[in-house]
Amino acid sequence: AIIRALPAVETLGSVTTICSDKTGTLTKNEMTLTAFVTSEKRYKFDVNASERTANNFVVDNSYLSTRADPSKYMKASDVIKKGPSAARRRGKKSSFGFGITQSMHPSDVNEGAAPIPTSFAVDEPAPAAAVSSSATGESPDTAFLRKALGGGILCSKCTLGENGGRKGEIGNPTELSILRAAYFGDVDVTGVKHSAPVIAEVPFSSEYKFMATVHQAIEENDGADKVGKLVAHVKGAPDRMIPLCKYQAKNGSFSDDDVEPCDKDYWIEQIAILSSHGLRVLALTRGVLPDGAVKPGEQLGPEFVQERGEPWLTIVGLCAIMDPPRPECVDAIKIAHGAGVRVAMITGDHKDTALAIGGMLGLVDSQHSEAITG
Repeated sequence: AIIRALPAVETLGSVTTICSDKTGTLTKNEMTLTAFVTSEKRYKFDVNASERTANNFVVDNSYLSTRADPSKYMKASDVIKKGPSAARRRGKKSSFGFGITQSMHPSDVNEGAAPIPTSFAVDEPAPAAAVSSSATGESPDTAFLRKALGGGILCSKCTLGENGGRKGEIGNPTELSILRAAYFGDVDVTGVKHSAPVIAEVPFSSEYKFMATVHQAIEENDGADKVGKLVAHVKGAPDRMIPLCKYQAKNGSFSDDDVEPCDKDYWIEQIAILSSHGLRVLALTRGVLPDGAVKPGEQLGPEFVQERGEPWLTIVGLCAIMDPPRPECVDAIKIAHGAGVRVAMITGDHKDTALAIGGMLGLVDSQHSEAITG
């Protein structure tokens, strides 16, 4: 390099600390699906995927399967309430319109929490997630991803960018992350949308925190046993969706033989786990209606989803979403640390999110294990 002002080199040589912004500098500034959690398996998505293949999703039942410290000693409701999926209050704005506002536990029991240790010499493990340990390492096929993520594709007004990138994309970044993951899972996102146009919809509102769309069922999206019926896809804040679910799709499969009673405690704990790692969480649910139950273009309100007398939806899975680190920044931070330079990350994001990203970047260690707020 050619240096015009030699004192600048002396200044750089005496640097001991680098303070960097997070979003767009240390991270990709691109909300990305990082995990899809079903009733039995956890699918880890390759956030740096550049090729379209279902192999970008891999079953990893140890991934984000326990709460991050110190949240393992808290009630699930408290973890969720303090996490990044909680709606911001006191006039603070957030790009995440699906934020949790309702308590998911009316009781005051210490649900889901590990026992508080009586001695700090014992390192209590976080409670393990109740998911199957089998099939870890396998990848689903594209047909599975089309069905499992279909609610995120069809129940959306977003337009995916060119080649799955940012150029030309339209819509909410959090919702786009599901479309992008499906695209890089080799799902024909545009084809799915064209295969089942929206018949009627419940528009999203921050008041009720979900949106719903009604479609004619087709075999590729819904399975052969749903053909001739209508399917309502409802996507929203999990605190609004879980109470409305009567069934759960067994490992994301919603054929009549695979649906089972909804284990609400399981799903609440999964939301707490994901929230403790600084992730935003969206629930994908669906319901089946008789053909002709909804007229094309009919104006639907939230009561279409909320006021049916009893729970009627089937939860397919939870989408865990984040803005992942840039791979090159991880290497750059290693070099800086090797030179004795400390790197600090400054962000206006949620504390748990900052710690999660900091851990991925290599900024969080035994000496610097906490985030400072102020």
